[in-house]
Amino acid sequence: MKLLKRVSFFLIILYLLIVPVQHVSAHAYLENSNPADQSHIQTAPEKVTLVFNEEIEADFPLIEVKDSSGKQVETGKTSVSKKNNHMVEASLPADLKADVYSVSWRVVSADGHAVTGIISFKLGDTKATFQVSEVPSSGADLQISSIQKAILYIGFSLFIGVLVFGLGLYPRKEQISEKISGRLKKVTWIALALLGVALLIQLFVQTSITTGVSISESFGPSKLAAFLTTKTGYIWISEFVVWLLLAIFTVMMFFKKKQWGWFALLTESALIGYLIFAKAQNGHAAASADKIVSITADMLHMIAASVWVGGILVLLFVLPRTGKARKVWIRFAIVAIIAVASILVSGLLMAVMNIGQMANLFTTNYGKILLFKIGLFILMALLGLGHYIYIKLKNQQLPFKTILIELIIGTIILVVASVLTNVQTPPPPAPKAFDETIAAEGEKAKINLRVEPATVGQNQFIITFTSADGSAKTDFEQVTITTKSTKTDEKSTFQAKLANDTQYFAEGLYFNQTGKWEITVHGLTKDFTDINQTFTTNITQ
Repeated sequence: MKLLKRVSFFLIILYLLIVPVQHVSAHAYLENSNPADQSHIQTAPEKVTLVFNEEIEADFPLIEVKDSSGKQVETGKTSVSKKNNHMVEASLPADLKADVYSVSWRVVSADGHAVTGIISFKLGDTKATFQVSEVPSSGADLQISSIQKAILYIGFSLFIGVLVFGLGLYPRKEQISEKISGRLKKVTWIALALLGVALLIQLFVQTSITTGVSISESFGPSKLAAFLTTKTGYIWISEFVVWLLLAIFTVMMFFKKKQWGWFALLTESALIGYLIFAKAQNGHAAASADKIVSITADMLHMIAASVWVGGILVLLFVLPRTGKARKVWIRFAIVAIIAVASILVSGLLMAVMNIGQMANLFTTNYGKILLFKIGLFILMALLGLGHYIYIKLKNQQLPFKTILIELIIGTIILVVASVLTNVQTPPPPAPKAFDETIAAEGEKAKINLRVEPATVGQNQFIITFTSADGSAKTDFEQVTITTKSTKTDEKSTFQAKLANDTQYFAEGLYFNQTGKWEITVHGLTKDFTDINQTFTTNITQ
């Protein structure tokens, strides 16, 4: 039986390591733009177009264009494309003069983080040169955001620790003494206060991120009102309402004769569960294409960590150091083992999704902080294992000093996790170009299609027709390409032009979302013979 458990555990870990999971990039990365960065163009496009690797929130995107003297160019309103939520655009004036222009942009990615950047392009014949531009830093705001997350995580741990204590750690058949009940109430009020403070700080942090102002400016009524009418704002309102319900329900529970009943504890568990779910909607998990998997893993990770750390904290400061406490600690040891296993599985899954490549674990800031967190987790787990063995084998007083050390390490892990939420994850690996050769329908000729970079946004389509004898075929009156998304059946048809002696070429924004796409190549020869073929590719970025 023990061997079966070990093999099963090994297979789960192996599955998580080898099964391909789509990489989560939090925050958004700019994949391409029109005009391209550092490009020299002779004719200005109708609009500036920026394409990101993930969904961009429609609230308050910003594109600003300046000439070489620093004067701002009047552009149209910045908006997220209705056809492609990865794309942000702003129209340019028709009479744009020859010069070097910088395009600064600011967007809010799907994980609720603000992302900024600058690209430059040269228009026409000009002596102006490219300037080095610095992206404004938001370090102070990120520190406040990390503090807010740390307060939130500690609040979750305290409250969930109380719930776990009431739901089964303390024998349900025995009446909770007034002394223990009084201590539990104090911990509950502290947890509620921490959650309330975290929500209040979150209001100003998210207002700052969404509207693009500093934390100090986010206190303005107009900025708060603007934030509260966004999707993220609605989520915050729901969190605040649930926190109020949690506080009201706690007050009602404490005034009842039976204060720690099943109904009360399960209701509070549901309310705190919603707060954790809402937190997952505004973090790295929200940026994943596999939202169900990533959000579930994030919630499981947070709940399991809160059970472990919160359980230790509550038992350490609520239970008297008596013989009965030993039985409760033995019960908690079993709960802690389940929590550690849950943390391990969910943590591995999230690490694979966030890190992407193993090398990123050692070469990026995100990977190094994650390694530090893993080291602390292993140390805490070893201490917990030692305590479990000590309690089971020796009928002596509990080692409270080392349990306190375990708690301190757990608290540090929560703080590190709060910092990690604001650290840029490694960029996704460069996409592979699509390149495939298929025989034409009903013909001896073959068609080779190459699409670069095969991502959402701007792509190049390169077509080579080959005759039966292997020679390039270019005797076409017209070559057209039709792209079709299998999700929406949306089609785009455009022409490819002869670029050289062997290839036809087209370029444009013809992939507006991830998923499976059908690319139909149609060639009409000068003797009106049709040469057709449909290619299928999966756009993942």
